[in-house]
Amino acid sequence: MATFAPPFLWGALIFVSFALQDRRYIIWLFVVTIAFNWNCWFIPMRWAFPYQTAQNTIYWLFFDYLFDIVYLVDMLVFQPRLQFVRGGDIIDMKANYRSSMRFRRDFCSLLPFDVLYIKFGFLPVFRVNRLMKVISCTSCFSIVDVIYAWVIRTTGYLLYILHLNSCLYYMASDYEGIASTKWVYDGEGNKYLRCYYWAVRTLITIGGLPEPVTVFEIVFQLLNYFTGVFVFSSLIGQMRDVIGAATAGHTYFRTSMDNTVAYMNTYKIPRHVQNRVRTWYNYTWASQGVLDESELLEDMPVKMRMAIAIDVSFAILNKVELFKGCDNQMIQDMLLRLKSIVYLPGDYVCKKGEIGREMYIIKQGEVQVLGGPDGTKVLVTLRAGAVFGEISLLAAGGGNRRTANVVAHGFANLFILDKKDLNEILVHYPDSQKVLTRKGRKRRRGMKKPTQQGVPPVLCFPFQPLLDIPSSNVHSNEKV
Repeated sequence: MATFAPPFLWGALIFVSFALQDRRYIIWLFVVTIAFNWNCWFIPMRWAFPYQTAQNTIYWLFFDYLFDIVYLVDMLVFQPRLQFVRGGDIIDMKANYRSSMRFRRDFCSLLPFDVLYIKFGFLPVFRVNRLMKVISCTSCFSIVDVIYAWVIRTTGYLLYILHLNSCLYYMASDYEGIASTKWVYDGEGNKYLRCYYWAVRTLITIGGLPEPVTVFEIVFQLLNYFTGVFVFSSLIGQMRDVIGAATAGHTYFRTSMDNTVAYMNTYKIPRHVQNRVRTWYNYTWASQGVLDESELLEDMPVKMRMAIAIDVSFAILNKVELFKGCDNQMIQDMLLRLKSIVYLPGDYVCKKGEIGREMYIIKQGEVQVLGGPDGTKVLVTLRAGAVFGEISLLAAGGGNRRTANVVAHGFANLFILDKKDLNEILVHYPDSQKVLTRKGRKRRRGMKKPTQQGVPPVLCFPFQPLLDIPSSNVHSNEKV
């Protein structure tokens, strides 16, 4: 989790409670990261390049001590309020911070070696201990653990290594003598940009640079080449892993679709069927980012899956008239058995005459109930939040047969609860089973009553919309 796990393992653990729950601490970590980067970038630059002069020293010192205050506030106010995990226990940092290695690093990073300015002058090298605050920067990236943070961090490493190399090149040029040979900096143009350009071409081994002349220059160039090969191969490998992790889901999607298309081509499946399969793959991936939503929750503990399921669909399932009066825990157990299915425009959700074994909850989109002599007349349009097919869950023996066709009107995403899953749940809730059995008998007796002549029994078939569904979710095309 932390960037440098072995040395900074403590920092990897110190963000468990306070950091993840308090946005103020995350914002503060960004402030500390800015303070660290000020020292990280400008200390070597001011040491190598003659940018700190007697005229502007006061401005450099102002920002130096401003960020020192940030370090001090972090050590005295924020760090003692953190929590960390040790052996599975959450421990307050207040009683342990002063005895921790992190406190020692924070304390050492604030040691006032600046007093040596009095004797040796304003040399930035006396502030190099400020770089020991690096653990706060890595903690910031650990908390904001998203793919963009990984890319930014890796890019930052690359730019900073080039920055250090440009500083070393200028110091080497100054040691050899500016413009003394063709290899060193010639003293023209912007010092930093020209040296940074040289560092980029050297570490990336682009070539085309003047040949080193002296032994010092040859050794320096060889070390640059060796460092460049090692560093850039490591960074490229890390970037490859980051990009691979970011596109793993899409790679799985493409592989699944390609394998399915290859299978259909092998068995010469009609082209229009193949096109519908491709459309299903593309829409399912675009709408929910995964082919099977249950895969996202498989590795989570049951309690976490339950909490997510309650937020997603408990309100809808709790409104189903059939389940009113049942145990609340039974309804929550049912949430984990719901399956999300995407139907394409014109797909049959169920057909007339089929045995009903499922209940449907419309998550997104619309479905239409078709009837009439030719089975093409739209009788009812059900929208998001509507429930149908609930009577089929309680049918005895072979179950109830569907009395009309239901097709998707546009793309429709439905939750499905299987009869087998419900029976497995009811074994543990005998009181709820009695309630459902009683309601099921009552509803089936009502279904056997004769309907108005000439009107299909749309509101009496096993997957009828419930009376408590809001009118916005059910649109009837025929007055019954």
